[in-house]
Amino acid sequence: MPSSEHAPEGITFDLDDTLWCGKETLQKATRAFHDHLERSYPLITQSLFQSTWTNVLSSTDLRDFTALRQATLKQCAESVNYNADDVVSTSMRAFLAARSSPTLFDGVEVLLQRLQVGMPLALKVEN
Repeated sequence: MPSSEHAPEGITFDLDDTLWCGKETLQKATRAFHDHLERSYPLITQSLFQSTWTNVLSSTDLRDFTALRQATLKQCAESVNYNADDVVSTSMRAFLAARSSPTLFDGVEVLLQRLQVGMPLALKVEN
């Protein structure tokens, strides 16, 4: 047991791939996103989205995937005469709802409950 002068004051966790599988969560969010587009905006096919995504990605140094997804949606919507603001807002909501609902690794909840008894817990959030 560490001495009190060297005892940790808290524990910080990164989220993706620590508490849940980031790849699985992102795949689930991407499926929800494309399901929403197919259901609500059928002219924005996966093929149209992918080709527009490739064009948007190659035309900028930006690597903010939220901004890239929004720009791609806007261009797709405009190309098929949908209201771009509606397409962007509803589609991003569908993506983010699924992205914000990960499946925790087995045992994570119990572990966090045990840890919080002894010290503060914090999360690392990347923008």
